[in-house]
Amino acid sequence: MKIGYYVSMHAEVLGNSVIPTCQDILDVYKTPILLLRARKRGMHVTPHIVSDNVKDIEFEVSLPMLIFPLNPFSNGGYKVVHSEGSLYRAVRSLGMNGKYPVCAEYLLGSLESTKFLFGSVGNPLLQDMAAEVYAEFRLPVFQLLAQIVEERPYLCNVLPMHREELTVPDIEILSKRVEDAEIRFG
Repeated sequence: MKIGYYVSMHAEVLGNSVIPTCQDILDVYKTPILLLRARKRGMHVTPHIVSDNVKDIEFEVSLPMLIFPLNPFSNGGYKVVHSEGSLYRAVRSLGMNGKYPVCAEYLLGSLESTKFLFGSVGNPLLQDMAAEVYAEFRLPVFQLLAQIVEERPYLCNVLPMHREELTVPDIEILSKRVEDAEIRFG
């Protein structure tokens, strides 16, 4: 929820069409909602549980696992957990000492990620999944996190892209897309 979100919210309040919508922005960065909407769309998603109780998580999800924060102050981080001790630490830190639940997902395969920049994807294995995420949420720039299990990608999360994560080729892709949009709509 930075300035771009609030500019979009203001535009929506004024009755303007905004892509992505504020609802999509909120949904895509809350892991359980993202996974629910993706599953409804027919995408493969990882099994998960939402809880603030470590014992509940341990009962439902076996180690190793991924832990994603659900607190509104997180900036897209996550932890890979391999032991009971690291699970307690992850739930405590990502849940802000029990104030918020976390989303725990099975770690069933290898983790892969890719940048999505207006349709351009760095990892071809995740091209179709990134296109599906874009079709559902209309998010033009994001980091896709997936697990590869038996050569099939399973959606884990969508993370925001930060300016410092963009490389010179990424900026060139973004500049070209903006330039193309100006030509079409200008």
